[in-house]
This record gives sequence, structure tokens and C-alpha cells, in this order.
Amino acid sequence: MTIQERIKGRKVGIIGMARTGLAAARLIHRLGGRVFVSDSKKEEQLAPQIALLKELGAEYETGGHTEKLLRCDFIILSPGVPKSVPLVKRIYEEGLPAFSEIELASWFCKGKIIAITGSNGKTTTTSLMGAVLKSAGVKNVVCGNIGHPFADVVLDIPSDGYAVVEVSNFQLEDIEEFAPHIAMILNLTPDHLDRYDNFEGYKKAKYRVAENQQPSDFLILNADDTVIEKNNIATRAQKIYFSTARSLPIGVFQRGQMLIGSVGGKEYEIIETGKIRIPGPHNLQNAAAAALAALLIGIAPNQIAEALATFPGVAHRMEDAGIVAGIRFINDSKATNVDSVCYA
Repeated sequence: MTIQERIKGRKVGIIGMARTGLAAARLIHRLGGRVFVSDSKKEEQLAPQIALLKELGAEYETGGHTEKLLRCDFIILSPGVPKSVPLVKRIYEEGLPAFSEIELASWFCKGKIIAITGSNGKTTTTSLMGAVLKSAGVKNVVCGNIGHPFADVVLDIPSDGYAVVEVSNFQLEDIEEFAPHIAMILNLTPDHLDRYDNFEGYKKAKYRVAENQQPSDFLILNADDTVIEKNNIATRAQKIYFSTARSLPIGVFQRGQMLIGSVGGKEYEIIETGKIRIPGPHNLQNAAAAALAALLIGIAPNQIAEALATFPGVAHRMEDAGIVAGIRFINDSKATNVDSVCYA
């Protein structure tokens, strides 16, 4: 079966009418598939979503998930849908194929994928990676858990371009072939333990970003993260590290006040750390990760430096909100867990 035949003429069930569910519906419709979307919310809570589905001519149900889903060829699961939902349990028990939206989109991606995950810093690093590529004139689309869902933009990515995808552990739970050319795991701290029995379950979901990579691919890891350091992450990709605490034989690291890259047998001075626009030691790590990916792609150090010196950061993340009565206010409302606040 060709990639196109996975969709054309087939009935695809989508659980969840949130952002990624609707993006999956649009992509499947565009590729000639038939869509059936199910949501647990009541119809009156979903007026804009239902209006879109009607435009697509899609079938849908609201107020709960029914056995109609079991009559679909396969299922796309929105990341916010817990595995404890009874109908979701039945889908797995009956062996009906179930995938995430990033898995679906990856089937149709002509360009290479850079996938960025971790407990903290994903959004900043993903945005920064896009800025570095743009600075070097490399075609790219920043998507995933940030901005546009992968499925909404995947058909616009050319063969010589990159999809820079922020991916969550929830999205990685239901991949099968998703295989980024470059994957990053920025850091790991306990999170989402309402969804997992323990920290191990959360870590295993994150590690799946590397499970389909090949020897020509790269897995970028944080050499300063004690959790990552203690785990031998299974992958066929080349593991390569960044550090702001020590020098590395290969990778990107801080030496004195300089960010250094050592790749392909050559060492490069990338930028003085004080010239990196986004503040804080955690953002220095984010900058090192993005710089390392850029060097692996072949982007020149001066182009990387230009992006690091001008990238302003992302909205609601360590954003200077001004001074009132002599007090400086920082908008860090994007922080989603205690460790994120501590980093800030």
C-alpha cells in the first residue's frame, strides 16, 4: 500500500475536536479520505469546530465516543485524550490501528524533520531553531505543539526544507514510523504524572522520539541533565551532546564566555555568550542545542551567531512586561510546571 492509499477512500476516525484533531481532519479530507470525528463535549460547546467539519462534509458525533469509531479503518488520537477513556481502551484491545497527528503528518512530509522535546524549553528552542534556519536562508516551517499543527502545514514543506516540530510526550505515545532526521531531548524532570503511573512512563514516552531514527540521523542530548545521563536511550541514530558546564570532544559547549562547536573534526567559535539575546542559563542551553543542530545541517557559525544575537524569545516566556513603581515585571505565564518556574 502506498502512502496515498493509506488515506484515499478510507474512513478515518478522529478522537477530539481540538486543534490537532481538526488539523488531521483537514489533511485527511485534502488527501481524499473520509473523516469521522468524535468528541466528548456537548454540541453547543463545539459550534466553531462543527461549522468547519460541515464545510469538509465530515461526519461527527458529540457528547461521548461510540462504537461508530470501531468501524473506521484507523484512528487518530488527539494528545489530550487519556488512554483511560473506555472506547480508547477498546480500540487498543481490538487492535484497531491508532496514531497521533504528528505520525499522520510525517507520512506526507517531503522535507526533513527536526523534532524537539523535553520537559522545559521546547517552545523557545523550536522557535529559535526556525530563526536560525531562516537566518541561513533554509526553507522551514515551525509547527507542532507551537503555532500550526504539523498536519496543517506538512504539504507546504518542500523536499529541500525542514519541518521544525515541537513534540510532546502525548503525541509521541502513538507514533509508529515518525523518524526525525534530528531529534532533541532538552531535559527531563517529572511532569504529567496525572497521566503516567510514574516518572519512568513519562520518560519512555519522550524517548520514543528516537526509536525510528537511522544511523544517518542525529539524537541531540543534554550532557548536563542527570536523568538523561543515567539512561541509555535506545536509538540507531548518532548521539551527540551539548553542555554549558564542561567541554566536549564533539558537540556544542561553553568555554569561558564563548559558545564553541566541535563537529566534523573542526572546532568553531560560534558566539560570545553575553551576545545571546535571550537571557538566562537555561536559554544558553536552548541556544547550544539549536546551534548544534544547525552545525550538523551545515549552517555556518556566523549565520548561527546572527540568529542567536537577534532572536527575541517567545511571547509569555521570560518576556519583559515593563517597570511599574520601580518594580520590573516579567511575563512567564507560559511556564507549565514547577521546574519551568524554577528555570525562570
